[in-house]
Amino acid sequence: ISARQYLRTWRHEHPIDKNLPKIAVIDAQGDIVDGRGTATNIGGETYARLFDAAAHSSAVKAVVLRVNSPGGSASAAQRIGRAEARLKAAGKPFVVSMSTMAASGGYWISMDANRIYAEPTTITGSIGIFALVPNLTPLLTKLGIHSDGVGTTPLAGAFRMDAPLTDEQSALIQSRVDFGYAEFTQGVASGRHTTLSYVDRIAQGRVWSGAAAKQRGLVDAFGGLHAAVAAAASLAHLEPNHYSIENLSAVGGASQLIGHFLHPRLSIRAAVGAATGLPHAWSGPLVTAAEELKNFNDPHDAYAYCFCQLTPPSLPPG
Repeated sequence: ISARQYLRTWRHEHPIDKNLPKIAVIDAQGDIVDGRGTATNIGGETYARLFDAAAHSSAVKAVVLRVNSPGGSASAAQRIGRAEARLKAAGKPFVVSMSTMAASGGYWISMDANRIYAEPTTITGSIGIFALVPNLTPLLTKLGIHSDGVGTTPLAGAFRMDAPLTDEQSALIQSRVDFGYAEFTQGVASGRHTTLSYVDRIAQGRVWSGAAAKQRGLVDAFGGLHAAVAAAASLAHLEPNHYSIENLSAVGGASQLIGHFLHPRLSIRAAVGAATGLPHAWSGPLVTAAEELKNFNDPHDAYAYCFCQLTPPSLPPG
């Protein structure tokens, strides 16, 4: 039986009443990045628009966010968080369903939910922020490449990759990190209805299992997506089974399929191989590192990202 015939038959036997109130389900998978993002990550601009669309829709009565993310750009997480606040201001309940991981920035976009569901094995927490400023000086020195110049202020040519940070530049970056961490922890305290001092004790980048997070008040209950949808319906005062589910997708199904076949990893692997001349057994770790770095696109170089899912690459002997 063809997929089209199967769906046609299923829809005929399970008709959807378009007049029923809707619960919107937003699927957030991958790293959080600035801009629109792709089929394999969470674009801050795109997901903020999804929440705004749900807030303005008269048919949507509540939103469930399904999160599977280690985090990423702090500014993108902030943008999504502001859209979630607008949704709640519109009087619509917001529930989070944590999948395998909802850590760091993944927790940032979850912390304002009315209720948070997770599995006991979910990786979450990692409430922290750091800055990433590349410095290629050692590599350039090995190649015999040096740079010099004259600036009119201490910040002229700031954050160039061919020079280390000055004390003034480091202070600027540190102030951004401190501000981001304060905003993150204050958001957790507000969303979880607790004190800032308590949040600081369980934050500082510490990673928790879902079970440990529930003990510490970072998660409300254990359960999957169905439990989260039921909770959203209850908070929206909808009768059981008297509502429909609307999946709000950042990228269409066909685009997702094409995106997996045209994944940037292919071009990165080709570029690394061409630049190094190494076989894949040797260039594989470089490809992995390059693939991770491409997601670090925060304009302020500040990130809420959990590295707990990564394993250090190993080179072949010799």
